[in-house]
Amino acid sequence: MQSKSYGLLKELSVKAIFCFAISIILCTIIFVKRPLPLIWIVFATIEVVLFFLFLKKFSERWANYSPGLVMKKLFLTTLSVRLIWVIFAYYFYILMTGSPLGFETSDANVYDVQARQILQAIDSPSLSGFLDNWYIHYSDLGQPVFLSLIYFFLYPKLVVVWIVNAFLSAGMVIMIYRLGKRNFGESVGRLAGIMAILLPQFFYYTSTTLKETVMVFLCVGFIDQADILLRGSIVRIKSVILLLLIAVSLFFFRTVLAFALIFSFFTAILLATGKNLAKWGKRFFLALWIILGIFFFMSDKIIHEINYYYASREANLIHSMDYRSERKGGNEFAKYGSAVVFAPVILIAPFPTFTLANVRQKGLMMMSGGYFVRNVIVFFIYFSLLYLYRERKLRQHLLIVSFVFCYMAILANSGFALSGRFHMPVIPFILILSSLGMDKIDTRNIKYFNYYLVLIGFIIIAWNWFKLAGRDMI
Repeated sequence: MQSKSYGLLKELSVKAIFCFAISIILCTIIFVKRPLPLIWIVFATIEVVLFFLFLKKFSERWANYSPGLVMKKLFLTTLSVRLIWVIFAYYFYILMTGSPLGFETSDANVYDVQARQILQAIDSPSLSGFLDNWYIHYSDLGQPVFLSLIYFFLYPKLVVVWIVNAFLSAGMVIMIYRLGKRNFGESVGRLAGIMAILLPQFFYYTSTTLKETVMVFLCVGFIDQADILLRGSIVRIKSVILLLLIAVSLFFFRTVLAFALIFSFFTAILLATGKNLAKWGKRFFLALWIILGIFFFMSDKIIHEINYYYASREANLIHSMDYRSERKGGNEFAKYGSAVVFAPVILIAPFPTFTLANVRQKGLMMMSGGYFVRNVIVFFIYFSLLYLYRERKLRQHLLIVSFVFCYMAILANSGFALSGRFHMPVIPFILILSSLGMDKIDTRNIKYFNYYLVLIGFIIIAWNWFKLAGRDMI
């Protein structure tokens, strides 16, 4: 970032922290019967304050570093803080729950159990039959296999998985930096990388056996390799093969995510500009090559999952909302959720929980500060899109933009539109676009940020009212 931007970045940070303080105070006063427990207020405050404090500090301190030194700093800083968090989380979860698995552990425990089942079956001649008869969907097979490999080659302990996650998270930050730099320049890449270091959601999923850390790493890796391919002067077979392998592997983590990535890549091939894609013949050849490769490696069961998801997308949304409305501890207003309701807020959501709406949602309360940070930085995406449109550069960056909106459209039509966990794959690209907006905003436009913070404050209060009123706790 240029030195003249430090004062502006400081001003934005101070205003964001002030908005957070006012929002959580008002929620505590208005919903005095169900206030957020003090421990989660402390967590949220630390998450918000440290994010914006170190965002400015690192941006200023690393301003004169060479790109090579910046990459080293990004990797080592990310790895260090993730490992510190892993150690803290391990003992914190044991203290709070008696188990290092953390809060709301159903999926995390299932993945761990399934990985240990695979580990036990590895030496058995019936391994192939075991996998064929397994009840798990192919789109959920990736994480148990990944965990079983760690257990087999390293050590079958949760903390070892978390350490591997820390290295993957550090690698993800480097790819975010490279993507931002390659597309929008050094200052944007640095800012996006620094935000990726500090974003609380990345910390949280590092200390779980959930698939988010691995899946997001693969997702960023796919976009990074696709971007290199689109912008290069020649088509490298190694890059194409690597892209193909990442795409296929993602079908074993989340089918619709893989579909969104491939759709975005083909959109960029057909519509974007780049040295590799100057001629339609190359575009057609590359698209056809990738399509044939993916369908060659994909089994009939995976293709069936894609077709089933698409055919039942509306029924899935209705069923999910009804379940959230009727289950124990659920919100009776959830049944009114629909794509029409979710679409206007899908880019900003999810929103922080600043009340004690559900005692079982400790994970959501723990990450409330991180959700607030997400709510705030999304404002700058609108400036980045406006900048790209005005400068007629949208086609040059269509890969990132199309993925963000394609995946968000899928989420808006699902039962997970407001689930922070399902937003994770798109967050790295939100950081990149937000960094571009921060880099381009000036003092003339800062007033719009003020209005936006007021709007966010009202939405947060309304969201917490919704969570309480739907459970008849007002």
